[in-house]
Amino acid sequence: MAELRQALIIGATGAVGQQLCARLSQQPEYSAIHVMVRRSVKITLPKVQVHIVDFDNLPADHPAYHVDDVFIAIGTTMSTVKSKDLFRIVDLFYPKVVSRHAVEHGASRILAVSSMGASAHKRNFYLRVKGEMEEAIRQTGAALTVFFRPSFVVGKRKEFRPLEWLGILASTIILAPFCNLRARYGSISATEIADSMVAIALQHDSGDMIIQNANMRVISKGFNRD
Repeated sequence: MAELRQALIIGATGAVGQQLCARLSQQPEYSAIHVMVRRSVKITLPKVQVHIVDFDNLPADHPAYHVDDVFIAIGTTMSTVKSKDLFRIVDLFYPKVVSRHAVEHGASRILAVSSMGASAHKRNFYLRVKGEMEEAIRQTGAALTVFFRPSFVVGKRKEFRPLEWLGILASTIILAPFCNLRARYGSISATEIADSMVAIALQHDSGDMIIQNANMRVISKGFNRD
């Protein structure tokens, strides 16, 4: 019998993170799900252990780092933080530091939510930071690094994101007649993203992968049929 895994999630209170908690807690392959949060939250799911941390002063050693798989679902918006420097701290620095420490303590798989079009060489600030986050995680030396690049994400959030809401509305209307384009560029649910992340973690041990919008839909459907 294979040894049971442990997982770490950062961004567990967001749309994708909530679904990751729910899905991972249901998997028999995982014995514990560690969640790093900034403040106290009530998560009553089985196997989930909540750790309150100061993300701006993360320790080099922490019980939550002693895991097999790391799931990165943390992210903010410019409208929330009002600063490019603060945006980089949340979307780049936190994932980079947590991933590095976890790998140093034995984690071998890192799976992160990025963005469609992400590249460290893009002029667009948001896409460039997401690309830099991907590169930073690759440099940790994890055996498996996987980046999920969704379009607009549909799901329950603590904050209202007007630009994302407009993007979801526009993509739904414009792409409605075009099935192939809708699959590639249309909005995608947080559940589909989370399901595809868990599926890939369970199916792969090594490699460097990019999972696009349409692929997430296919992986999610296959995972839910199993």
